[in-house]
Amino acid sequence: MAADEGSQDTLRLQFKAMQELQHRRLQQQMEKKREKEQESRDDDQKESMEISDGLNLLHTEEQNLKNIFEQRVLEDEIQQLREELRETVDENGRLYKLLKERDFEIKHLKKKIEEDRLAFTGSSTTVATVLP
Repeated sequence: MAADEGSQDTLRLQFKAMQELQHRRLQQQMEKKREKEQESRDDDQKESMEISDGLNLLHTEEQNLKNIFEQRVLEDEIQQLREELRETVDENGRLYKLLKERDFEIKHLKKKIEEDRLAFTGSSTTVATVLP
């Protein structure tokens, strides 16, 4: 059980590291696009209309990339929560089973105690009736 949790923690850490790496890559791509756009704006100052259109496209594309990244993060969080829910349900089932076993053991022990008590009181009554 502890080994499973350790491996799950390791997997979660690896997954988070991969997410961070992907996020950095997306940021680098956006920075490269910004740099290219900046270079093209410097070269083509005469065509200011195209530059503003390019900025609008860049802003739209940047917003789309941001939305995609946020959506992926949310999907990953949902997946993680589903896994935690499944683990909680499994653990709850195991605990319920243990509780049933304990209840059975308690019933069995109470029954045994009662039988022993009856046997003890029954044998002392038999001895008392035989002696006089």
